[in-house]
Amino acid sequence: MEEPFHFMHFQGSLGYYERAPNGCFQLRRVNADGRVMVDLLSLARANPEWPLGNAQPPLDLMRGIDKGTQKQEKPSAQELKFAPSVVYGFSFSLKKWGCFDVGGLRKISFNDRAYDQLVMESAKQKEMLRAIVATHLSQKDERGRGLDMVAEKGEGCIVLCYGPPGTGKTLTAETLAETLHRPLWAISAFELGQEAGELETHLRQVLSTALRWRAVVLLDEADAYLESRTSNVDIKRNLMTGVFLRLLEYYAGVLFLTTNRVRAFDQAFLSRISLCIRYSALDDQRRSLIWKSLLGRAGLDTSQVTETSIASLVLCGQPFNGREIRNIVTLANTWAESRAQPLRSCRCTRCPSARDAGLQRAT
Repeated sequence: MEEPFHFMHFQGSLGYYERAPNGCFQLRRVNADGRVMVDLLSLARANPEWPLGNAQPPLDLMRGIDKGTQKQEKPSAQELKFAPSVVYGFSFSLKKWGCFDVGGLRKISFNDRAYDQLVMESAKQKEMLRAIVATHLSQKDERGRGLDMVAEKGEGCIVLCYGPPGTGKTLTAETLAETLHRPLWAISAFELGQEAGELETHLRQVLSTALRWRAVVLLDEADAYLESRTSNVDIKRNLMTGVFLRLLEYYAGVLFLTTNRVRAFDQAFLSRISLCIRYSALDDQRRSLIWKSLLGRAGLDTSQVTETSIASLVLCGQPFNGREIRNIVTLANTWAESRAQPLRSCRCTRCPSARDAGLQRAT
């Protein structure tokens, strides 16, 4: 049976409702280029107060369903002219619900090699991660499959990624979702609120919707929820950690948590983790692989991607992390395009000094 929601790429403006000072709803518009999920039911659940009208489901005759075979006929071009010009759903780039013009929607062109190009320290752990996430997302009926004696408990796939900045924690979730053709819903602790009540309301809504879509949820910088609870020191944080752990216990989907530093993991949290991945600072070998991968994706001539040229980039200055290498390649590529010249590896060696010149003057 076809799913009642559609993961698509959209180009255009998103229309959303905003309550005016007089209490009435006003329709606003904002550019929303990027990936979206078309799903009227989830929008109505998340925004029950929105004025969406009271349209009734169409009759079987109008839907073109043959009751004998229960198959839906493909509408003709003439019938499509009477279809709505807008659909409702969620923009992953804006983190907003709203309506999209049908003409701006198209199928997503996925990069199936994204995860293969990811540089990780342990190849075995990389393979294991892909296997468990792919298996989990392939199960449309997520409930009732766990080993816990309590129903709907401990059935999720919770992955903890921790280590220094720029080592690939966020990229792991991004490339895995891309390769598996699943939505990536990235959220931050700031979006979930600063009170336990806010956290429970917002996180519960995100997790229930993501479970319906079989999306990969990425919670960046989850430090506040992972550290050990203390007695009578920070009651507010202890309450938020308790709420977070309870929602995690009953979540049956895929959730990635990233953190740069955690003084001490809460033992109750560790028992809920499916897989824990530690990201250490990059060594020269992994740094070389990242340079090679990013230069290739930027369109550098393969004849220039030699061991000598890569070694010169690795040793050209300070030990860059993955995010810094990406920024340098992007800067060099933009510089080359502005001069209508092809990208060269030597240009990448000049960009760090040009980028850091202003910072050195400031300090």
